Amino acid sequence: MSIDLGVKDLDVETLERLIIIIERNIRKYIFSQVNQKDVIDLSISAEINQEESLLIDIEVDAEIQNMVDNEIKLLIEKAIDQADYAVSSELKQLKRKK
Repeated sequence: MSIDLGVKDLDVETLERLIIIIERNIRKYIFSQVNQKDVIDLSISAEINQEESLLIDIEVDAEIQNMVDNEIKLLIEKAIDQADYAVSSELKQLKRKK
C-alpha cells in the first residue's frame, strides 16, 4: 500500500520523521487490536517514491497466532489507514508552521 503525501518534495529530516510516524502508528494500532504475545512476527518497511508527488510505499508482514490470513490482511489495512491519517495530520501542522 502507498501513502500519497500530496507534495512534490520534502527535506530528508521531514521524510524520516514521517516514516517514524508511520511505523509507530502501525505498531500502535496492531498492538491495540491483538495481544502483543500473540504476534509471532511483525516487519514494517517503507520506501519513498517520487512520481507526480511523493509516495511512501509501505509493506507490512505479520504472523499472528489465532488469526487467519484474511484477518491479518484487514488488520494491516486498518493500521496503514491509521498511519495515513497521522501523516496527514503531521503535514497539516508543518504547513501551518510555514
